[in-house]
Order: sequence, then C-alpha cells, then structure tokens
Amino acid sequence: MTEKKKIEEFFEKAGLKPRPQQLEVSEELARMLDSGSVGLEAPTGFGKTLVVLAALASRDEFPVLWRVRTYALAKHISQQCALLNLRFFIAAGREKMCRAREEDTMRLLCRYLRHKCPYFDAISQIPGDVFDYIELRERMQNGCPYYAQLSVRAQVYIGVHKLGLPIPREIEVFDEAHHLIEVKSLPLNIVYDALKEIQMPKNTLSGIAHPKAFAEEITPIVLEYIDEGKKLLVAPKLLSLLSRAEVAWIDEGKLYFVERYIPRIKAIYVSATLSPLADILHVPIIKVPANRRKAYVTTWLTTQFQEYDVRTAQRYNDLLFLLRKYFRKILAFATERVAALIHYDLDEDNLDTLEDWVGVLLIKARGKRAEGVNLRAEAVVSLGAPFPPPFAACTRIGLSLETLAAITTVQNIGRSIRGPSDNPFIILADRRFLKLTQLQSNFELIEVNDLQELDKILRQRREQSSQQAK
Repeated sequence: MTEKKKIEEFFEKAGLKPRPQQLEVSEELARMLDSGSVGLEAPTGFGKTLVVLAALASRDEFPVLWRVRTYALAKHISQQCALLNLRFFIAAGREKMCRAREEDTMRLLCRYLRHKCPYFDAISQIPGDVFDYIELRERMQNGCPYYAQLSVRAQVYIGVHKLGLPIPREIEVFDEAHHLIEVKSLPLNIVYDALKEIQMPKNTLSGIAHPKAFAEEITPIVLEYIDEGKKLLVAPKLLSLLSRAEVAWIDEGKLYFVERYIPRIKAIYVSATLSPLADILHVPIIKVPANRRKAYVTTWLTTQFQEYDVRTAQRYNDLLFLLRKYFRKILAFATERVAALIHYDLDEDNLDTLEDWVGVLLIKARGKRAEGVNLRAEAVVSLGAPFPPPFAACTRIGLSLETLAAITTVQNIGRSIRGPSDNPFIILADRRFLKLTQLQSNFELIEVNDLQELDKILRQRREQSSQQAK
C-alpha cells in the first residue's frame, strides 16, 4: 500500500475530512523523511499536528518524542492522539516529578548523585496503564516517578522542549520550533552571588564566552558543596544555565545566554514561523503558503548604539503617544538599554496578576517573560531591532547577529498572535529591520518615513474599520 493510500485511510479511520492541502503536505512530509530531518512551516489553524501524525503513522515511525513549549500544548497533542487511537504518554521533568525535591539543587543531585537517592534505588514496576505524569506520580507511592517514565510504553511521548529524560524514540517532533534557539539572561548581581557561594572571584567570568567549558570547570566545585550538605541558593541555577548555553556575553548589567537544541536523531521541525531558522537547521522545509502580515518599519528611528540617546528616546515616546490615540492595548518590546528611557504603563513584573490591561505593556525583548506568554493586543511594536552586541560570539556556532535579531523579533511579535483571527497592528520601530531578510517570509515590510505618515495610515485604517462596521 502506498503512503498516499495509508494517509487517506488514516483520516478515514479517524472519521476526519482532510482540509485543503493536508493530504498533499502529509504525503510530501512522509516522502521527505526518507532523506532525514525536515521542517514544516504552515500558518496557524492549518492543522499541523494532524498532518505530522498522519505522515508518521503512514511510515510507522513510532515511538516518537513530541516536544512542546508548554504542558497546555501537550494536552492538545494528547487529545489529537486519542482521536486517532494512538497511545500517548505526557512525560514531565524533574521539577514536577522529584520526590526528594530541593528547588535549587534538584537537577544536579539527580544527574550526578542519584545513586545516593533512596527513591532512585526503589524504582518499581509501573502500576497499570498510565497516560500522563500526574497519574503516574499518584499511583507510584514508592520509588522515583521521574525515571519510572522510561518504563511507560507509548507510541507518542509528549514532553517539553528541554525534557532531558532519555526516552527511547525513533524520531523527534519539535512543535513551535522557532524556540529551538532562545536567549536567556541573569542579572549580574545574582551571577556574582553564585560565584561568591562557591568562593570564586568575579574575574572568573573572563572565560564566559565559552559557557559549557566554564560549566565543566565549576561543576565539581558545586557538587562538592552539595555533597557536604551546604545550602546553595543561586550557584546551581547559574550552572544549569551555563551547561545548556552555546554562547554567553555580559551586557546591560546582565549575563546573556544563547541556548540551542539540535537533536542528534531524525526530527521534524514544526512552526508557523520557521524560516528564520533555515540557515541553522540545514534541512529542507515544506512551506504551506500563508498571507504575510503587514509590518510597518519606521525609517526615521533606530536604537543603534551611537544614535540612541535621550533625544532619540523621545521620538520613540512620541511614537507610543500616537499609538495611544488609536489603540487601547499596546504590547511593546525593548531591550534593557532602550527600555530605560521609555514611558510605559505596565511591565513584565505585572504579568502574574494581569487580568486585563489598558495602555502600554512593555516586555524586555530578551527577558525571561518575552517567551512562553500569550498577550493579545491591538498593536504590537518592537522598539528597536533586538541585535546582540557586536562582541557576542554568535558566529562561533554559525549564528549571525542578524539571524538572532530576526528570531527574537518573530518570537516577540508572536506573543500577540495566538490564532488565525488575531490581527494586531505591527510596527517594527527601527530602520535596521529592512536589512533583516529573514523576516520577509513572515512579514510584508512597509516603510513609513515619519510620524505624520504613520498617523495618516492609522487614521485611514480607523475610517475603513468604521465603514465596515456599518
């Protein structure tokens, strides 16, 4: 039976009528897997999950580890598997499964000293069929539920991107694959506190350009302190970040890390915005045509180091003041340096208690809250192109500063676009965005030459909306 026929039967058995292009894309995906890894770029609402599952089923490429950004998305994948009669299991990391949990040292204890853990030694047989980590933990009162997950049998294992459990699989699927490269940060004062805990001087950071080598250097020191029973508050967190980082640099009073995860086995990369990663993944990409969103580039503004000052910052504040005339909810992204001179109403410290908001909500472009949050807004604006500093050694891992700026921009704008009906007004407020060719597959870049021209565009937009509403 041909793969095309298998895919057709897959939809029939599930009682589903394929949407336009789903059969063709699934068949092409199955065919391209013969040569190795492949990417799938399709718009939100296309049904990417179903298409990938159909392709995998036609080839019997199981078991598969399906990596997701959040456990909320894991539930969606599991529902699709149940609909298609595929046995699934939602796995979890140590932070959700460890019974001997110590918030800061848990990962290190489990990775390096688990032979001393009484729960690890008491791993027992899985108590019946289980479908997620919550059920497994509840049923297994003795033993380590984290490592017990390795004994669960499933066709589709579902876990977060950074799940380190060595689950047996034939292939990996990365949902929202544009997050395979992320920039994290840690305030320098916390970094210095971490070094002080293990009695290392501040100048130790001179070797931070090679974070994994730095992590190997301090790992035995941290483990010795832990094994002796000393309470470490922040050193384990620093070590955890360093061990996953490919590149690191110090800027704006913070230590920044670039994390990159590229699997060693065959993988499918799935995203609505995969193109900026094309030069890094080096895999063929199946692209489902989508309407590019309009993004207005303000050519009179830039946050380039030599040009951004108090006077330029006032022009950015004038831009936000204009947007307030037309929009109630404005989501803005800016780097630490740029944000210091911007006038806004709310910032990421308010997110945990934020139910509804009006005004300008400012999120740090490479901060901890710029990813993994859904913030629907009427307008979203990137206040400056989020380039890393020139001294960030990103080229060492084949990552140009332009590509990293494009990836960060796509991730940021995506915080306000969570479904096909979301249509915020997008402003890329820096003329350097015009040079980021990686953005052109996602956005139709429209130049705006001054504030008056933008005001005219917004006024016409409002008038058209009013006419359509009548």
